[in-house]
Formats: sequence, C-alpha cells, structure tokens
Amino acid sequence: MADLELTSQQVKQIQASLREILGDPLKVNGIYGHQTREAVRKFQALAKERGVYTGSVDGELNRETLNLLANETVRSNLALSGNPQGQARQFLRQGATNFTSPAKTRELQQELDRIKAQYGIRTMPALEVDGKYGPKTRQAVAEFQKFLRDNGFASKNQSEFPIDGVWGPKTQAAYERFLAKDNPSRQPNASRRVDMGLSIPDASSIVLKYSNPDGTFTFKLPLSPGNQFSVKDAAFYKLQLEKAINMEGDRVLRKRLENTKNIFDQILEQYGNNPDQQFVVKVHHSSAARRLIPV
Repeated sequence: MADLELTSQQVKQIQASLREILGDPLKVNGIYGHQTREAVRKFQALAKERGVYTGSVDGELNRETLNLLANETVRSNLALSGNPQGQARQFLRQGATNFTSPAKTRELQQELDRIKAQYGIRTMPALEVDGKYGPKTRQAVAEFQKFLRDNGFASKNQSEFPIDGVWGPKTQAAYERFLAKDNPSRQPNASRRVDMGLSIPDASSIVLKYSNPDGTFTFKLPLSPGNQFSVKDAAFYKLQLEKAINMEGDRVLRKRLENTKNIFDQILEQYGNNPDQQFVVKVHHSSAARRLIPV
C-alpha cells in the first residue's frame, strides 16, 4: 500500500467502494491482499481513462487513488462506467455535472417543474433550468421523493427510501412507477419528451395575459385543447415568445414564457427538416399541463 498506513476498517471502506464502482465480487474483509490490489489497479485504469487520475496503474494505494475513492462525486460517476449494472441507468447527484451531462440535469429540472405545476406540489421550489445540480435542485428532488412516498410509489421506511435529494436507483424506480400512472403511453426510459409529447405547465397564465386585447402586446398561442399547428408555425410562435420574454417584467411569468419557448425550440430542433409536421394540444384536465403531441 505504498507508504500509507491504513487500519482494517479503512481497508474495508475502500473494498466496499471498489465493489460499488467495479461491480466486483470483492470480499470486504479488511485485508489488503491480491484481490484488493487487482481491484485498485482496475479502478486506477478506469480513472485514468476518464481523465481524473494521473498516477501509476499498479494496484498500489497511493494518496491520489485514496483521494479519488473518498470523493463521492467521482466515485458515483466512475461507477457508471465501471459497473455494468451502473451503465443501465445514469443517476444524477448533487454537484455531479462535471462528470454527468448537464443536458440530463436540465431534463430533470424541466420534469420536476412540470410535476410541480401539474400536481400542485407547493413545497417544491421553482427551478432555473441551468443544468447544475445545486441546492435548489436537490431540494426539489427531496420534495418529489416525499410526494412519491406519500402517494404509494415508494416505501415509507426512511432506511428503505431516504428523503435525501439524491436521484439514485430507488428514486428512479419510484419515478418509473409514477410515470406508468402519470402517462402510461410514455416509456420510462424515454430520453426525449418530444417523442411522447411535450409538456407545458402553467400555460393558462400565459394565454390569459397574452391573448387579452387590452394588453400592450398580444399574440395567440396554440395552447388550448384541440389546437393544431405545424413546425412552420412553431418558428413564428418562438419569435413571439422571445418578444414577450424581453418585455415581461414579472419574474415568474417570464420564466413560464422561457420554459414554453424551450418547448418550441425542441420541436424546431427535432422536426426542423419536416416543416409540415402537425402537433395537437391535449390536456388531461383543466388544471393539468398542456401536452403538444405530434400527429
């Protein structure tokens, strides 16, 4: 172990971390033997491949290797590559955007905002969709975990389903159970909301203000149930939304306008080569989010 002096308990902690990252059936026995040395070597090789380790790949537990093993963010993200089970799903953790995709964090933030609006979770903070898994996003995840627990999608036992603000495997599994009820037609692992319809929460407040003839700036958005529009129309609506964003003084409404513009951005990005593609607006009930469904 080079020049490091570790207790048996510390070696056990290292072995447990290596098991988590590598999916290796390594014994957690507190003995730094051949199996542990080989697991350390695999970890060093993986860390070097990901660009977070500069030392030798020799199985020796040097200070740099020990620091990486002690870093929860590095550990959880290396686990995505090192453990075949971890490759199946990508879990988002606080502060992990240096190692996971900010785009995935933005997806999560948009989905949490949708759930907050559609289900009236007042304790969940409104999020800035910035791709950073910071304190507000962690708080929103924690409130969503409580929602999942209180509505029967997760265990009420704190040890089985902790309310910790970490989007881990248990939260992902509970979310998938929730999705099956929330929107049965949507596959739990769908990565793009365009494919199953885009959700616009709080659309009614935008329609109410910007379709009012007495307003200083009005435009008609296709946000009423049954409305249809094409991709060509989406480009026009985007321009109108940009103008409204620049003029809007209310912070909350401006955010709702920005979220709506992002939806039209996604439509143009994915369907831009098919300008005649039609969308229809659907809504489950009067207070629910509008969904833009390709037809």
